Amino acid sequence: NPPQETSQYLFRKSNRDAVRSVNHGGNRFVPPSQWGMTVKQFRSFMASCRREACTWKALSEQVIKEQGSDIVLKDSGFVNGYQMNDSFVRPFTRGTGCSVALLLNPDQPLEADAMISHAWGADMTQAEEAIIDFSRHAGNGGDDLV
Repeated sequence: NPPQETSQYLFRKSNRDAVRSVNHGGNRFVPPSQWGMTVKQFRSFMASCRREACTWKALSEQVIKEQGSDIVLKDSGFVNGYQMNDSFVRPFTRGTGCSVALLLNPDQPLEADAMISHAWGADMTQAEEAIIDFSRHAGNGGDDLV
């Protein structure tokens, strides 16, 4: 089966349903090198998160300061990796034993061609744009495995 694209249905799908569709055993049985997803899947997951418009907007508008200080750790205008993880990734994967990538590829895990890292405190939309640029330069039409 081809890799699944995320959709509003999949994003809202119960974790129990997601786990039932996984045939590979999850993070515990799949080596990290096979925790890949296509660039298209990553973009689709990001789009699913943004469709949660009220949450995305509230996170984007949030200013985070260092506790007991006026030092700004995160200004308004973007959603960072910590917020993305807490508000979207963890709820989506909670209780499944799987990463987002493994839930999106329930039949056959994907071997990643590249490991991409980003600063967790940075803008996730900028990270997405960098991944899109990487894919565009690779010339694989979003089928690159990251």
